[in-house]
Amino acid sequence: IATFFLCPLELAKLRVQTSATSRASGLLGTLVHVVRTEGVAALWKGFGPVAMRQLPYTCCKLVAYELCSFALLDALTRLPEQHLGVGEQLRPAAVIVAGLLAGAAAAVISQPADVLLSRLCGSAAIASLTECVIAQGPREQLAYLFSIGPRECFSGLGPRLMMIS
Repeated sequence: IATFFLCPLELAKLRVQTSATSRASGLLGTLVHVVRTEGVAALWKGFGPVAMRQLPYTCCKLVAYELCSFALLDALTRLPEQHLGVGEQLRPAAVIVAGLLAGAAAAVISQPADVLLSRLCGSAAIASLTECVIAQGPREQLAYLFSIGPRECFSGLGPRLMMIS
C-alpha cells in the first residue's frame, strides 16, 4: 500500500532531478503537469521498480533492526553488576545505533533498484522520460542491472548510506 502512494512522489522526484522545467515547477506543479500531459495512470508508471526497491529495503530494515537492537540490548544486560547503571544510560544509544545499522543494511540491499530508478532516468542517452528504463518490464530491468555490473549497480552508495542512515 505504501508503495502505491510513494510511486507518484518518486516519479515527481525523478522529473525534478532530471528536468529543468520540472525543477522550476516544484513537486505539485510537476504532478499536475504529468496528469495533464500523460494522464493519471502515468503517476504509477514506475510501480514495479519502486516496489523492487521498497520491498527488499523494508524487509531488510525491519529484520536488521530487530537483530541489531536485540544484540546490542542483550550486550548491555550482560554488563557486570557494577556497570548496570551505565548499561541503562546507554540503552537509547543502542537503539539509535541499531537503527543506523539497519538503515545501512537496507541501503546496500536496495541500491541496485535505486540505481535503476534514479540514475538511469537522468541519462543523457534518454531523449524523454517516457523512454526511461522504469517503463519496461521486470525482466528487462533485471537484464539491464546485470549488464551494467556490480560496480555500476552500487555507484552512489556512499551518499545514500549517509542519507538513509
